[in-house]
Amino acid sequence: MHSGVLRMEIANLSTKEFKEVLSRLDCYLFVKDVDRRYVYANEAVAQLFGRSADDIIGCDDAQFFDLDACNELLVHDKQVLNGESISKVERNVDNDGFIRHYQTLKTPIYDNQGRVKGIFGLSIDISESIAKRDQLEYLALRDALTGVFNRRYLDMQLKREVASHVRRSKPLSFVMIDVDNFKGVNDRFGHSVGDQVLQRIGQLLMSSVREEDYCFRFGGDEFALLLPMTSALSAYQVAERVRSRVVGINFLPTRERRSVSMLALVWRS
Repeated sequence: MHSGVLRMEIANLSTKEFKEVLSRLDCYLFVKDVDRRYVYANEAVAQLFGRSADDIIGCDDAQFFDLDACNELLVHDKQVLNGESISKVERNVDNDGFIRHYQTLKTPIYDNQGRVKGIFGLSIDISESIAKRDQLEYLALRDALTGVFNRRYLDMQLKREVASHVRRSKPLSFVMIDVDNFKGVNDRFGHSVGDQVLQRIGQLLMSSVREEDYCFRFGGDEFALLLPMTSALSAYQVAERVRSRVVGINFLPTRERRSVSMLALVWRS
């Protein structure tokens, strides 16, 4: 006997009950027609777009997303309308100017004749996870004290750039930098002052090279510059610019100046 037990079948749910369930979910649910216009959006989507769910019906993505995001969404939607189910990370710039990332699942909706008549989509905001991942990747490749790239990334990038040089026969320069008498700084003024010197030199190096160049710290007081597409003469000019800028700075409480020693390796074209 099953008297007193409430049985439910999905087919018996009314459209209203089904929409109420979907609106309570903490994810973005939507349906588009073959013209890529919204025919359904749950409450989470309405809040995201800053419109009521009813106002979203009949709109397309151009009214809610920037141009780059619209182009990306168009490519994905065309795949679904061609019968594919996809899972993509999509991005958009929100109303406050922040980039948001969404893990989106999309699948075709078929009519009784097996023809695609729309798109069902489900999105989850993964911006926080993406930010944490990017931060971990940043920390894994950066020197914690100075902010320049670390020895691990030097090993990786040097192999890539040398391989690129071999393929393309383009010049490549590598400049090694050593802070002169750095041990004396630590001995006389303490490690905290020594750390400040290294931080200042790291900042100076990053501001002395191009965006496509790389700055590394690969030892206690040892730095390096990896300069793609840079001839021996240009590498010398970079090194001289760094040397003169280091000499021109008063680093320490006693107003002492520092100097650096350099060695350049050049792969010629």
